[in-house]
Amino acid sequence: MNKDKDKNNMIVSFKLGQQTIGISINNVKEIIRVPEITPVPLTVSYFAGLINLRGDIIPVIDLKEKYKIDSIGATEDRRIIVIEENMKKFGIIVDKVLDITEYDEEDIDKKKIGSYEEIEAIIKQESKHRIVVLIDIAKVVSENIILFNYSNKKESKTQHSKELKNNISESESRFILFEICEQNYALEIEKIKEIMRYTELSEIPDNENNIDGVINLRGEVIPIINLSKIIGLQNIPITDATRIIILMESDYKVGFIVDKVNAVLSVAKSDIKEPSFLISSKEIIKNIINAKDCLAMVLNTSKILSGFEEKIRSDYNTGDEFIGMDSKNDEMQVVIFETDNQLMALNITDVKEINKVPNIVPLPQEREYIKGIANLRGEIIPIFDLDKLFYQTQTTINDSSRIIIVEIGNKKYGIIAKKVLSVSSFGDKDIIELDNEENQINVDIEKRYIKSVLKKDEQVVIVLNTSSIIHQ
Repeated sequence: MNKDKDKNNMIVSFKLGQQTIGISINNVKEIIRVPEITPVPLTVSYFAGLINLRGDIIPVIDLKEKYKIDSIGATEDRRIIVIEENMKKFGIIVDKVLDITEYDEEDIDKKKIGSYEEIEAIIKQESKHRIVVLIDIAKVVSENIILFNYSNKKESKTQHSKELKNNISESESRFILFEICEQNYALEIEKIKEIMRYTELSEIPDNENNIDGVINLRGEVIPIINLSKIIGLQNIPITDATRIIILMESDYKVGFIVDKVNAVLSVAKSDIKEPSFLISSKEIIKNIINAKDCLAMVLNTSKILSGFEEKIRSDYNTGDEFIGMDSKNDEMQVVIFETDNQLMALNITDVKEINKVPNIVPLPQEREYIKGIANLRGEIIPIFDLDKLFYQTQTTINDSSRIIIVEIGNKKYGIIAKKVLSVSSFGDKDIIELDNEENQINVDIEKRYIKSVLKKDEQVVIVLNTSSIIHQ
C-alpha cells in the first residue's frame, strides 16, 4: 500500500453503548477526557453543549443521543473526540475509545444500512471478532453546521482571520501520547500503523537486542520491543491498559510495548522544542512538547532502532512465522533447551516458534509420551514430552517452561521444554562423533532419535532427529 492509501484507510474505533463505531483518523485532532460541558438552551437534544479547549470554544455532540443508542451510564472511559472539518472543530462524546486500526477494502460492505445518511459502510474486522459501523463525519458536520457559530464568530468577521486559521492549521503536528512508568512520551502519528491491546508474545531465547518477542499480526511477523528497557526505566507489569503500538519505520514494521495510550494530540509547531538541555537522552529524544496542558518527550524511533534495524529486516520482515538467526554456511544453528534429564537441541530450520505452555488437553488411550493436544491460534497440535519418551519420567513444567513448535511435513507439533536456554551456532569442531572410541561419550538414547551430538563448554547437547520422534 502507498502512504496515501494507508492514511485514508485508518480509523479510530469507539464504543457507543454496545455498538462499535468508526471514523476516519484524517478528521481526528485530539482525544480528551470529558471536561465540564456548558449546556446551550433551545438546541437539538443531541447537542450536549460547549467546552473550552485551551481557549477555543467547541460545540459537543452526543452521538449516543443522536442515534438513540441505549446508555450504559457514565464511566471513567468516556472521552471526547475532537474533530476538524473545513477548518471547524467540534467534539463527539463516546463511551470508550478502543483503538486505531487500518482496514482493507475487501473488508468493507457499502450496502445501505438504516436511515442515517452519515452511515457510510460496515467494516468486518475478523481478526478482532467485531463489526464496525463506519460514519462519514463530514455529513455529521454538514447536518450540524449551525453549531459552529459558537466557536467561529471571530473567524467569520474578516478574510484575514481565515488566513490566520489556515496558517495555524498548517503549522500543527499530530502525536500519539502514551505513558511509560507514569512519564509522558509521544510518537508522530504519521508513523503509526495500529494500536492494539497487549497479546502474548512468542519469545526469542538468548536475544541480545532488547526484542521481547514476536507476534503474528494477520500473517505478518512483527518484532516487539519493550520501550521501558530501551529508555532505562523499570519494567512495569502487563495490565489491561498495556498497549502495543505498531509503527512503520523506514521499510519495516515494529511494535513498542507501552503502559498506557492516552490521547491523539495536535500541537502547534511553536510548542515543539528541541531537547538542547538533554545530554544522555538527546539521541533518543527527538523533541519536547511543551504545550499549555501537556509536557511530553517525542521519541526518535530511527535512533532507538538503529542498533538492530538490519536484524529486524533480515529476520522478521519476511511474512513467515519463524525464529530467524544469522548463520554461516558451515555452522549448525540450534535451539538448546533443558528437560529434567538432558540438554537437548533442535535444528533451527525445524522450529517455527516458542510459546509459553498453553492449556494441554489429555487424550485417552494415547501413547504416554504424547502429553495431549493444545489450541495454537485455532490450530490443534499434539504435545510431546521427551522425558517420557526417553526416560519414562515427566518433564517438570514451571514458569520457565516453554512449548517449542516444530513443523514437519507441513504439520505442527509441540515439544515441552523445562527451560529454553539459547539459540546457538556450532561449527564442525563442536560436533562429537559417537562412533569414535576416543570420545568416551555415553548417550542413553536410541541412535535413531539422534541427529548429532554437540559439545557446549563441558556439557553434551543432543541434537534430535525431529522426524524420527514424530513419525515412530
